[in-house]
Amino acid sequence: MKNQIRKSNKLVISVEKSVCIEFGDIKPKDLVKKSRYPKYTYPRFVIWYILNHKYGMNTSYIGKIYNKHYTTIDYGIKRVIDLNLVRFIPTQHCS
Repeated sequence: MKNQIRKSNKLVISVEKSVCIEFGDIKPKDLVKKSRYPKYTYPRFVIWYILNHKYGMNTSYIGKIYNKHYTTIDYGIKRVIDLNLVRFIPTQHCS
């Protein structure tokens, strides 16, 4: 069911594709893996940041999309700023 929410949301799909292109060798399906490798977590964090800051989605809703607790989403968003991952935000999604 959670995956259905993600697949039905065209905005989320668009952001995922853009971020995957920016990061290179990663596919949107990789973003929902449970992997904690930075190769997958950093793009995921950037997507959460974009959805929260640019499109105003609250962390609870983003958590439902990705099957994560809202505090995990908060953490990921803060990591984008701490690690200067903002540079990976595709230009069409910049504020």
